[in-house]
Amino acid sequence: MEGFTSPGVVIMMDLSQHADPEHGFEEMVSSARQMCRRLSAELLDSNQQPLEKDFLASSRNRVKELAKSRRADSRRGE
Repeated sequence: MEGFTSPGVVIMMDLSQHADPEHGFEEMVSSARQMCRRLSAELLDSNQQPLEKDFLASSRNRVKELAKSRRADSRRGE
């Protein structure tokens, strides 16, 4: 990989397949932040804008709704 360069890296996760979507999301965000620190990079949102607290809060709410829906579905299936 010596000499390899890339204008960016995309990190994605299929939370619908994750056992604990909320924890998985937090781990993904934490990993992305750590990568950015180590690479002296910039963390951007899905619109290629600097990641802001409002975007993260909105994303967390969507993940929370997904987890809530999955729990309700699993209760109905029992």
